[in-house]
Amino acid sequence: MMNAQDPQNSDNDVISVVTTSGTFPTPGAIGVAVRNMLPKAKIETLTNQISLKYLFPARSCDGGSPRIQLYVDPGDGTPPHNAFGYVGHGGFGTGCLTGVWDFVDMTDNVPARWDLTQFGGGYQNWAGVVAFFNGRYPNHVVLSGGVYDDSCSVTFSFSPPFAPLSCGQAYYDLLTVENRTLENRQDTVQGPTQ
Repeated sequence: MMNAQDPQNSDNDVISVVTTSGTFPTPGAIGVAVRNMLPKAKIETLTNQISLKYLFPARSCDGGSPRIQLYVDPGDGTPPHNAFGYVGHGGFGTGCLTGVWDFVDMTDNVPARWDLTQFGGGYQNWAGVVAFFNGRYPNHVVLSGGVYDDSCSVTFSFSPPFAPLSCGQAYYDLLTVENRTLENRQDTVQGPTQ
């Protein structure tokens, strides 16, 4: 992800990415904006605190990307895994809008918005996510969270993009993960670029 300006309002600071497919041995371009959580953060404390605004000028959220990704230590001695929250207005990243800014509360009641398969929890709405972690992993801790945009990349050498409809420009604004909201350039630390 890169710092950018809203294409519809140049006074608005946003982050953006142009996802592209690659050719072997060079992978395509993907984007990530992530932050570490406060110590001992639990899933339930993220209720009403995971959201984002996005603009896709001419692409979709095909292939489960972009998504919110929470890196969670289950607290049972096994390694941390990811819980994936799919952007859009339907399960697994369906119902994304193109050509307009759209705001998504990731802790809403959309069925199958959250993918807990790495934990054995199937697909859930947010209430199901909270109930699952509180019941099965009561000692869990959320280590980090952020937005990931990578479905345009190739999965195997010389193969087409995983989800060609997700290739292209994307803008993100008002990304909230826990107690922080990305609002302007002062909220970012720009990583290395290629």
